[in-house]
Amino acid sequence: MKIHNPFSIFSRSVSTKVAFRVITVTAVLFSVLLTYVFISYRDNVKEEAYAHVESRSREMSTYYRDFFNNAIESATVIEKTLLSIDPKSQPSRELVQEICKRVLETNPEYYSVWVVYEPNAYDGNDLTFANSTFEHSTETGRYSPGYYRLKNKVIVSPSVLDAEILEEDYYQLPKKIRKPVILEPYLYSYSGDKKDEILETTIAVPLIENEKFIGVVGIDVSLEKLNEHNNKLKLYKSGFGKLVTETGILVAHPDPKKIMTLAADTKGKNGQKILNLIKSQEYKAFEDYSFVLKQETFKVFSPLKIEKADLNWTYVFVIPVKEIMEKTQTKINNTIILSSGLFLLLIIILVLAIRSVTQPIKRLTKRLNTLSKGQIQKLEIVKVKGTDEIASMLKESNHLLEGLKSTAQFAIEIGKGKFDSQYTPLSEEDELGQSLIEMRKNLLKAEQDHIARQIEDTNQMWANDGMTHFSELVRNHRNNMQTLSQDLVSFIVHHMGALQGAIFFVKQDEQTFEKYLELTATYAFTKERNAQTRIRIGEGLVGCVAQEKKVNIINNLPLNYTKIESGLGLSTPKTLILLPIQKEENFIGVLELGFLHPVENHQIKWLEKISEEITIIFELLKVNIRTEQLLAKSNEQAELMRQQEEELRQNLEELQATQDHTNSSNENNQAIISELRQEIERLRSENEQYKNQN
Repeated sequence: MKIHNPFSIFSRSVSTKVAFRVITVTAVLFSVLLTYVFISYRDNVKEEAYAHVESRSREMSTYYRDFFNNAIESATVIEKTLLSIDPKSQPSRELVQEICKRVLETNPEYYSVWVVYEPNAYDGNDLTFANSTFEHSTETGRYSPGYYRLKNKVIVSPSVLDAEILEEDYYQLPKKIRKPVILEPYLYSYSGDKKDEILETTIAVPLIENEKFIGVVGIDVSLEKLNEHNNKLKLYKSGFGKLVTETGILVAHPDPKKIMTLAADTKGKNGQKILNLIKSQEYKAFEDYSFVLKQETFKVFSPLKIEKADLNWTYVFVIPVKEIMEKTQTKINNTIILSSGLFLLLIIILVLAIRSVTQPIKRLTKRLNTLSKGQIQKLEIVKVKGTDEIASMLKESNHLLEGLKSTAQFAIEIGKGKFDSQYTPLSEEDELGQSLIEMRKNLLKAEQDHIARQIEDTNQMWANDGMTHFSELVRNHRNNMQTLSQDLVSFIVHHMGALQGAIFFVKQDEQTFEKYLELTATYAFTKERNAQTRIRIGEGLVGCVAQEKKVNIINNLPLNYTKIESGLGLSTPKTLILLPIQKEENFIGVLELGFLHPVENHQIKWLEKISEEITIIFELLKVNIRTEQLLAKSNEQAELMRQQEEELRQNLEELQATQDHTNSSNENNQAIISELRQEIERLRSENEQYKNQN
């Protein structure tokens, strides 16, 4: 009975394996991708909705901020205009009244514009207007002009009492804090009828002249327009916005009944937190449960931040989270259906694509199997059609085959020692090709180093051989400078491969004591050059070298400087070397060599070394010759003194014999004998000292 192997699918053809694995991986990836897209899409929609709500909330808070800033700016303009008026030059109070009236007429959103001065602060004439019929003053004559709007008509405001001014915040707050003030909203009827009440607030700006408080400029602004603008904003079904004061009073809300009531979210347990958030004027956006909507909501707190006045109002936008998510669910369901259809279509396309790919892969596998065995000569370059991945693989296999054949040929050429063979790796990352190139570099460098060592060894042997012959030459000519000089020039010319040479030694004129160079020995010099035996220091090329004491190598000699004479005629040297013969500061002469070819560096170094040896040898030779001369002279003087001593001794003996025969004492003879003895002793002493010195 044949047992079925459940895992036999993994032992089948490559097409079956590829199809199974690709479809499995595709299904898993598609599921993961679909889940990720679902979550990301849901989160993105939510984030975009939240961002849109935050943006609209900021727009609303900016609109309200600009509204109040414009009112403050109008009041400030009035303030500056009034401060610029000089009541003494323009005593009429009607000018201030006209300013207030015009501002009210040109700003329809303003319901009242007024000014209240401190007693006698305007023109000092309050008593004149006390208890008068003048409409713009209190009972004490305090100047308090003002106008209000009623049914599109501008009407003079009724006079106020001094007691009211002392009690109301619209005057006392700006006087106290000395900066603009925006009062809490309130309901007010300019007709006196309750049904004509409007929601408004007061912007009060202090009049400060020379740091002294002199009054207040006020504008009563309707807040009805703010609520109308708020009602125009519609987001989702239940979303709404509201303008809340720092005490929690609603200034703008879609439900008119809630205007001037306490906001719902400022009540209860979290009410104080909300009020603190409004007072802090901090921007916040968060999810929170709404007791009004009885569901989770997204709230945005956008503070107005009126910098010119102490106004801590905040615009709050509230959107139910459920409504935001409802819009996304339909799109997500449609996406799932569409994705499923695409997945089935993708599976069909993958099966067809796998079949079209696996057949060329089988042929390519057979080709790579042959290539892996190293049988590159059995394979040929195949023609490739198409631009797909299989075609690219065939192209790459052709490229690899060409590269391996080129690499094999390159390795054969290197083995034959042909290091200049051309070779191009498959790429910069071709490790085998780069290794072969590196091997060629190393082998070439090794060969070059071997040749360099051979040249260096040859040069060293040449130098050592030269020093050996020089030493033998010196030993054979210890006491003859002229012979040594001549043989030395001949040796150096032959050893250096030169065709001409000469040695000049430093001499000193016995009469003028002037030093000069004397031509001591030459090799292959013409008669004309041999005739010039004396050269002054600093004269000509030789004299300059003696003066500068530096090697001078000249490659382009003047045509008439010197000639090399041979049986075939005369020729001109191509290179001339003038070398000072010296060791350290001891300079004794110049060596001149002429060549028909350039001179190498190791030859020049050898010449510099041999010049030091010549200096030492010739200095020793001079000392030896001088010593021999002094010794010969010393011997001659000693012999002469010995003869003088013998002659004196004989004279002494004769005098002594004469004395013995005469047996007489003569003081003069004794004195002579004494002098002769002293002279003998002196001569002996001088002779001994001279011998010791030499």
